[in-house]
Amino acid sequence: MRLKELSTGNGDEGFSSLKDGEKIRKDSDVFEALGTLDKLSSYIGLVKATLKDQEIIKQLTYIQGILYKIGSSIADPIGFIKSGLKDLIPAKLKKIEKFESKILEKIRIANVIVIPGKNQISAHVDIARTICREFERKLVKFIYENKRESLKVFIPLVNRLGDYLYALARYTENKRAK
Repeated sequence: MRLKELSTGNGDEGFSSLKDGEKIRKDSDVFEALGTLDKLSSYIGLVKATLKDQEIIKQLTYIQGILYKIGSSIADPIGFIKSGLKDLIPAKLKKIEKFESKILEKIRIANVIVIPGKNQISAHVDIARTICREFERKLVKFIYENKRESLKVFIPLVNRLGDYLYALARYTENKRAK
């Protein structure tokens, strides 16, 4: 599908539509969650652009694919239920845990408060981590305030993604992901 024009003017009154066509205010919980998810994926893109480690870049690209599916599921919860994606979530969670384990095998994380900014790459990863935690909070709020229990399966996945990004930030502090 190609867009013939980028600006449609449909959102000029502060409303937008999801897949079902219902007009919703742009400051609603659903758009707060989707906007933060978009910010997270974009920031992960910035992290990828600063890295040289191809294995980590592949991991982050995989994670961006998951984020896209989460966003699609938030925007179309009925389609999510029908898609069968729910059954694939445990495998995706395990894969993120495996990514984290690989990183943790290479480094030692001290039990101290971390002050971000040891180097540019780790600072960027720490920002991605905080955006991930922000998305997690907005996702939880959206799920519980809008009775979208089917989407609860994403909470552990996003939580683990935050853990992975924390480990990645510590890795890039020490190894600079070369």
